[in-house]
Amino acid sequence: MVTSQTGPAGTGLDTRERILLAMSRLVLSHGYGGTSTRAIAADVGIRQPSLFHHFESKRAIVQELLERDLRPALARAQHFAELPGPAAPRIYAYIVADLQALHESPYDVRSIYTTELLRDPDFVDQRRTYERLIEMLRLMIDHALEGREFRAVKAAHVQQMIGGVFLAAIWAPSMVTGAELLDWPEQSAEIVIRGLLRNHAQFDRVKRAGDVLVDEFERVG
Repeated sequence: MVTSQTGPAGTGLDTRERILLAMSRLVLSHGYGGTSTRAIAADVGIRQPSLFHHFESKRAIVQELLERDLRPALARAQHFAELPGPAAPRIYAYIVADLQALHESPYDVRSIYTTELLRDPDFVDQRRTYERLIEMLRLMIDHALEGREFRAVKAAHVQQMIGGVFLAAIWAPSMVTGAELLDWPEQSAEIVIRGLLRNHAQFDRVKRAGDVLVDEFERVG
């Protein structure tokens, strides 16, 4: 999400990056259909013809923006889904790693997950990437339920819980201080996992194992 860049569309960055930053904001406030290349160029501080030296179309800008968020997100989900061992520590680690990446992202990704953008026919490939990400998460949830690590709840409810925590994190910078954001990934993962565990006393063990998985992922990533 957009953090410390100053000036129009992240002044000081290269033009291509500034275009992506501008688009990530404009598509949220005006929608994909309501955002013109003229408006993007004005936000960046360049002429409209100059924009087309970097991207051939508005569609190409949004496609790259989506790819920059969704491809790494899918890689994270697939990494933890394919690890051996109990599922609860892997889901904990996935939540922490995903929210850390969200907080480090320079883009405002609210338009990806809180609008109909991914349902637009222009972005069918990106929609498939998102659906594959959801499949990876569902595999871990099913594993946790089948292994009786979690209480007997519906897998869809678990998925909604994790999705809700993710959406809350997207809006967190407007609600909490920078210091509070530092602990947001771990606290969010604890809320989900502690609430789902069949035996709450196992949370500390799950957290320790999950923290190891996050550290290992960061080293190889």
